[in-house]
Amino acid sequence: GVNRVCRGKATDDNAKEYWRLHYGVDSVEACKEKCVGTIGCKGVEYRTEGGRCEVWVRPMGIGVTKEKPGYTCWRYGPAATPAPVTPAPPTEPPPPATKE
Repeated sequence: GVNRVCRGKATDDNAKEYWRLHYGVDSVEACKEKCVGTIGCKGVEYRTEGGRCEVWVRPMGIGVTKEKPGYTCWRYGPAATPAPVTPAPPTEPPPPATKE
């Protein structure tokens, strides 16, 4: 989210092995592209000042976020797609009753 930093399982869980740091990244969109190109990426943390981009690779993902102005934290996941629509079966009149 906006004005949030990414963390592991708790707000103080920010081990350096959780992320790969990139500087000079022009936008959050460019930071997200770095995530897409990184095997095991779980999300990104971005700061506009300095173009600081952390590509998160923690196997358990980003567990929590912590408030910090100037940062954004995004979890990566497949694009949301609407559930397929199953057409209703055609309605047919019941067969005529037969007398036996």
